[in-house]
Amino acid sequence: MSRAVTHQQVARMRLAAQCLAGRSLPTPEDVVRHLTCTQSQDWRACRIALAARTTERSVQAVDAAYDAGRIVRSWPVRGTLHTVLATDLRWMLALTSDRIRAQYATRLAGLGVDAAQLDGVRDLTRELLHGGAALTRRELLDAWTAAGLDVSGQRGAHLLVDLSIDTVVCLGPIRDGVQQFVLCDDWLPKAQPPPDPVTAWARRYLLSHGPAARADFLWWTKLLVREVAPAWEQIVDGLDELTLDGVSLYAAPEVVEAGMSRATLTPLLTAAFDEILLGYADRSATLPARFADHIVPGGNGMFRPVVLDGARAVGTWSAPMKPGAPPRVELFEGPPSRRLAAARLSMPAR
Repeated sequence: MSRAVTHQQVARMRLAAQCLAGRSLPTPEDVVRHLTCTQSQDWRACRIALAARTTERSVQAVDAAYDAGRIVRSWPVRGTLHTVLATDLRWMLALTSDRIRAQYATRLAGLGVDAAQLDGVRDLTRELLHGGAALTRRELLDAWTAAGLDVSGQRGAHLLVDLSIDTVVCLGPIRDGVQQFVLCDDWLPKAQPPPDPVTAWARRYLLSHGPAARADFLWWTKLLVREVAPAWEQIVDGLDELTLDGVSLYAAPEVVEAGMSRATLTPLLTAAFDEILLGYADRSATLPARFADHIVPGGNGMFRPVVLDGARAVGTWSAPMKPGAPPRVELFEGPPSRRLAAARLSMPAR
């Protein structure tokens, strides 16, 4: 039997589920495994978001996980860069790549790129990266240009996405602060997909993001209702059902309990593009609608770093100008709560 909950209760539970309050995980790899996919279009912000959920809160440890090949960046969902386990990337793209490819095929056709050119780019890229070589985006585009390919405008960017969703390349090791493309066949370990990938993915999503609705998962992955609905009862088996504004949400029982702890009320800073907002179609539990434009000005898709108080967004923040100084906070409205005024806010990661 479901029970009704408030927006703040849902927001508090989500903090607990996402390891931003009450507990942290030992390694960046553990965080990525737990969250399944982490929005990563902003290179600096994604590493902060992952580090913030670990015990040491070390960005350097996140970089080491990329360098070791345990985690990678690619375009597995929504045509946007995400960090995933290296062992998960192939089966995720097997579920989503057709829809992403259809989205980009129209753009490539409009740029005059045909199937023969795509095949040529794949062959050239395999040659360039053969034997474990790694190249930055700029280096790869320059190599294509030297070979006579036109990468002007958005052609180069769209070609990189096409190669990535086709599991030809992914982003792996880091050189001088810049992540490099490598061949998936060289970089990704051999791994068996889950017996039922859709069920496994949806279950992992609800365990790490719940309370969440089926519509949240469908939006997050862009999978179709017909792919998820047949297994939904199995997916939510053993989870608590809650209702917010008449919508059914599902969460692990331990998350529902952890969401009641005082730790979920503690003010904290989250990274730009953090999953605490980007992980849901409906973000109103954490971000009241009247403040949305403060976080995504003009609805431009660029999510700013967020200040949370009582698990809800109350402002934005930026890094201090001087080392050792506190982060600069800008509240949406009014004076800070007593809890926020008394807090010693620190950077989410170091």
